[in-house]
Amino acid sequence: MRRSADHTESASPEDPEELAGLLQSLKADRKLTAEQHTTLERVLAVAAKREPEMVAQVAFKQEFFTGPLPHPDQLNVYDEHTRRLIVDMAVREQVHSHHMHTTGLSGAIWKDRIGQTFGFGIALAGLGAAAWIAQYSAAAAAIIGTLDLLGMVGIFVVPRAFEQRAASAAEQQPPPKRKPPRKK
Repeated sequence: MRRSADHTESASPEDPEELAGLLQSLKADRKLTAEQHTTLERVLAVAAKREPEMVAQVAFKQEFFTGPLPHPDQLNVYDEHTRRLIVDMAVREQVHSHHMHTTGLSGAIWKDRIGQTFGFGIALAGLGAAAWIAQYSAAAAAIIGTLDLLGMVGIFVVPRAFEQRAASAAEQQPPPKRKPPRKK
């Protein structure tokens, strides 16, 4: 087994049918077999030794462009009227996006204010009920007043404390480690 491996590494591919099949597979964009990969490596190694000036380095540049507008090179392909329509569309989309963001924030603020207003009203009603019951039973008034205050603290203070605690814990966590790229 070892002799055949040594033989295939040192021999140059001289079988024209094998080379023709390899080239047809490359042209047809078919996946190469392991044997074809080995043959291709041997062909390229022999070519690099015999004709070093044929060995080329390949460099490429890749750009990614995201956003509501196309890349400036692509935008300049269009005529002036079409370019203006595309830019106007992007401006309208941005205005709409900002409007939706503002509306969402306004709704969240309004919801918080309504909740605080009703919470304040309920707290006053509970304390008023405790004050009125106090003339009949001090113990019952103390229980109602205590439950009222604890309920308000539980509803308004505790969730915010948990949110702040979670936010500070998220800030203290190190970013996740990236795995190194796999070597092929």
